[in-house]
Order: sequence, then C-alpha cells, then structure tokens
Amino acid sequence: MAPRIEAIINSELLVWARDSASLSVEAAAKKAHVRPELLMEWESGAARPTISQLRLLAEAYKRPLAVFYLPKPPKSFDALRDFRGAGGTTA
Repeated sequence: MAPRIEAIINSELLVWARDSASLSVEAAAKKAHVRPELLMEWESGAARPTISQLRLLAEAYKRPLAVFYLPKPPKSFDALRDFRGAGGTTA
C-alpha cells in the first residue's frame, strides 16, 4: 500500500475555494468522493486531505493546485482563461 501523504495546507483556503466555487459542503464532498463530515474536518483544520484528495478538490473547485499552498486566501481571484482560437482563425 502506498504511504498516505498529507497536504500541508491552510484550511482557510479550502473554505475559500469551496465558497468561491459556489458549492455546498455536500456537493463538494460528492465531487471529491468523500463524506461531507470528512470535508468539514479538513475545512476546520482537524484533519488534512492527501495530495490526491486535494487534487480532486482543486478540480471540483476549478482552482490550480498551487492556490491551496498560499499563506492566506486571496482577496480576488480570476481563474485563468484560454483565449486561443481554433486553428487557422484570425481575430
């Protein structure tokens, strides 16, 4: 069995990311394949997600994984957008 590697992150960022993605605890837990109680433990700082669980949350919240390693939640955040067009088109 692979070792359990916890993500050492600020739990405030989990709350911020879920709130900014407009997801309920239940909806976010479902997307991360965990119980809502476990997600609430992560958000309170009583427990920590593994790196793979954090990746699932980042995908669910549409946030880059690195944002969870910031010291505190950002005041404003714009997800990166892809402005590339289809091949051969010009603007």
